[in-house]
Amino acid sequence: MSEAKVEFTVSGENAAEIAEKIRSHIPEGATLVSNDPVVPEGPSLIEVGLQNSAGLPAKLETWFSSVQAGDGPGFFLALVICAAIFAAAYGIERLLALLLLKRLTSSPASDGNGEEATAGRITAALRWGVGQAARLLVFYALSRVAFSIVFAAGSEAEELAAVALGSLMLARVWLSVLQVLTGSGDPSRRPTALTDGEATFVMRSVTILVIFLAISAFARDFVVAVVDAAESGAFFAVVTRIADGIAASVFFFVVRKPVGKLIVRAFSSGDEPGTVMTLLGRFWYLIYILLMALQVAAESRGYLAGTLGQDASALKRSFAVFVLAPFVLAGLGVWRKQRLSRSGAKGQGRIHGIFSLLEGAVIIGSAVMILFAWGIDPFATDLTGAKRIVPGLVSAAITIVVGISVWRTLSAFLDPGTSSDDEEGAESSDGEGGAGGSRFETVFPILRAFLAALVGTITVMLALTSLGVQIGPLLAGAGVLGLAIGFGAQKVVEDVISGLLYLTEDAFRIGEYIETREGKGSVEKIMLRSVRLRHHRGPVFTVPFSAMGTIQNHSRDWVKVKFSFDVAPSEDLERVRKLVKKIGQKLMDDPELEGMFLEPLKSQGAVAMVGPNYQIGVKFSCKPGQQFTIRRKAITAIQQAIKEHGIQVATPRVVVDSPSDAAAAAAKVASDQTAAKTGGPQGQPSG
Repeated sequence: MSEAKVEFTVSGENAAEIAEKIRSHIPEGATLVSNDPVVPEGPSLIEVGLQNSAGLPAKLETWFSSVQAGDGPGFFLALVICAAIFAAAYGIERLLALLLLKRLTSSPASDGNGEEATAGRITAALRWGVGQAARLLVFYALSRVAFSIVFAAGSEAEELAAVALGSLMLARVWLSVLQVLTGSGDPSRRPTALTDGEATFVMRSVTILVIFLAISAFARDFVVAVVDAAESGAFFAVVTRIADGIAASVFFFVVRKPVGKLIVRAFSSGDEPGTVMTLLGRFWYLIYILLMALQVAAESRGYLAGTLGQDASALKRSFAVFVLAPFVLAGLGVWRKQRLSRSGAKGQGRIHGIFSLLEGAVIIGSAVMILFAWGIDPFATDLTGAKRIVPGLVSAAITIVVGISVWRTLSAFLDPGTSSDDEEGAESSDGEGGAGGSRFETVFPILRAFLAALVGTITVMLALTSLGVQIGPLLAGAGVLGLAIGFGAQKVVEDVISGLLYLTEDAFRIGEYIETREGKGSVEKIMLRSVRLRHHRGPVFTVPFSAMGTIQNHSRDWVKVKFSFDVAPSEDLERVRKLVKKIGQKLMDDPELEGMFLEPLKSQGAVAMVGPNYQIGVKFSCKPGQQFTIRRKAITAIQQAIKEHGIQVATPRVVVDSPSDAAAAAAKVASDQTAAKTGGPQGQPSG
């Protein structure tokens, strides 16, 4: 059985209706391959734009002819009148600013060091911005009133003036916003960390770009809106938007270094920026060039298709958010660092928490503005399709921001830091018997780890709940897993419980020198199930809490140090004791040792005899970790006093008798005895 295939090609304005009628008359036994009409490929949008642009000169000629033939002013005269109105409006604006808005636009005087606090700079920037907004409103209102008086309503000249005013206002608004953010020309109202040279360079580059964009916008709106070139002016509009994109990309490339330094300074937490901040500071401009390219592409497609559509408008507003938000975050970062440098330890947590909320609010607010720009209400409950997840994402983001803020607050509050006294004590301890830290420094790192896990778990659970995830099964699974771990790791549980008991009893602290059953050394780190000890010779012991046993703490409360020296048996022991006592009084008055002694240096008298010599004992008491400095000073002082007072220090003597020497001595003794008996030398008769 053979098959037959029939294709129908329908064209024209009523192609869809004709195709539907043909489908209705197809017999029942026939198989319909496709219900969709096949539309032949036509010319691309670019080809259409090029073809239509051929009519642009005729459109312009027609418009200029109608303007010249009309009763109103011609093109150039209208531009001159607009320029005069703008100049007059600007003059009145400045006069009103001097008379009425002086307090809003003025900046507070700087302090004696020529620097303004960040909070004051931000306040001054906001005041200046409010003043600029008021001035722009005055300028716009005066210009509109003048246009309504000079030009006839609905005339070509009035439309031309409206386009010129719109282009000028757009340029002035952008310049004012960026002047607020950069503080160019006035460091007292600069909210960001730009230097004077960087701010001037960025603002000069911005001014050139804005002037170019204003001229381009005026030419484009004049052709599309005033001349009403429509399809014939679409390609011209595309060309101007591409030129705008190229100019903006060049601007981003030119200012990449000062803005990159600003990003690194504002968002780096430490002295050395991280890898992410370094890469962001180096390649941030590529992100903006990509966004500009997307915006230009969307607007160009809208011009060529006959409508700008929502995509181009959304991209334009999104781009504005992307430009402004980083400057706001940079200002908050600089403000946070200055507040932290001026606040005490107790205020660190509050500052971290407040600024985390502010930065999170800026980020979430920017995201919400971008969503609204794309026509998505993030708080709606009747969204369909993939948009249904947007409210959950926003809610989860808010939860995460609050969680991070809470954690930063707690983390800063529970961070004991390192004081200068602790650092000096650590340096002078020589790794043995050094002074320990406070109980706060010992317990709170473990508490921080516990709270980090708790806050992180709660934040993640609430975020998952916001996204619609059922966390009940997750909690049940976590409970079963914890029970299994408890049964299977009894030794770990024993270590953890033993550690909690040791810390509760305050058996040792960070920095103290302890001796356990399994090792000894200074406490370097306390972990969940073990403690890390650094021996004074270098080795590191990691001892589980359950294996520590009895602990000898060599650094708690006070230290008693004893040492000795030997003097000759001819020395007066009472004189030596008084001399040591005087040395102890001098050491007590030494400013370098102020506050270190608990008991002064004193002599214990003769504590032993080493051969014929006397061993003099010396002792003192001090705070843990300071005994090494005191001992060095004491030994040096005793050495100088011994030299000054001529005290004879015992010198070790070693006498070695050889066999030959012993025989000679015995022969000499025998000879002396014989001589004594005979009354003279051997072999000579006595007289």
